[in-house]
Amino acid sequence: MNHPDLTSQTAMYKMLSDEKRLHILRFLKVGGLCVCDLEVLLEMSQPAVSQHLRKLKQTGLITSHRHDQWQIYTLNEGYGHYDQLLSILDNLPSAKEQVDEITASGIRSRCSIEITEIRFLEKRK
Repeated sequence: MNHPDLTSQTAMYKMLSDEKRLHILRFLKVGGLCVCDLEVLLEMSQPAVSQHLRKLKQTGLITSHRHDQWQIYTLNEGYGHYDQLLSILDNLPSAKEQVDEITASGIRSRCSIEITEIRFLEKRK
């Protein structure tokens, strides 16, 4: 009685059942972030953040790409249940204010600010 769609949804809900991973997804909904930004936002060590990112990436909820020497993490728009994931995240408090705060205070790393600006400009074309 193995149902692939149900199996992948179960995996998504397992990822969402962890509060830290749920926060990571809320932050990534705002835009691409590197591990160092997530360390600040979550008040967690780099190894702990990386462990959560690894699990989210293995499940397919997030993706990453290299920008100079940094790895930038984003929500995976190609994820099979992406619309469902967005719907769930839309019902949670926005993390935009927290991300904007670390940007305004100069704490946010230069790597994720640059990539966010590049994506914004690409969408405007």
